[in-house]
Amino acid sequence: MDSKKYFPKNLIAKGNKLFGHTEWEFVEEHDDKFNLTEDGWDTIVSVHMEELPGCCGVAILTSLRSQKRNVGYSKFLMEAALYWVANKGYTLAIATTVAHKATDAIAAAIGAKEAATFTNRRTRNRIKVWTKTLPFKSEAAV
Repeated sequence: MDSKKYFPKNLIAKGNKLFGHTEWEFVEEHDDKFNLTEDGWDTIVSVHMEELPGCCGVAILTSLRSQKRNVGYSKFLMEAALYWVANKGYTLAIATTVAHKATDAIAAAIGAKEAATFTNRRTRNRIKVWTKTLPFKSEAAV
């Protein structure tokens, strides 16, 4: 999937507005990494996807990495990533974040529900677990 043709027009229009041009694209790597690139080279933001062991209907989204902050790229990538995993046939997406205003706002904006909050014993970070039920493939294109 090296093209925007797999995504709905409203998502593409949102990307064009966000970047101010059309020279950007989604790139899927090794069936488990999803990137947003600009000018064909620079990865701006990326996310990894793993299947929950023992349950083929659950996608775990991890390692959200953004080169730029406070411009909307992470939220946009997460919207696209949810569409991406829905079209792979997953029913539920799960993600964890360190509790923070920015990540909480992104999760809420994409319609994720907070499922749990805990303190990680290894890092002492406050962690939030988010879930989102994904639409059927036919509904994802709407």
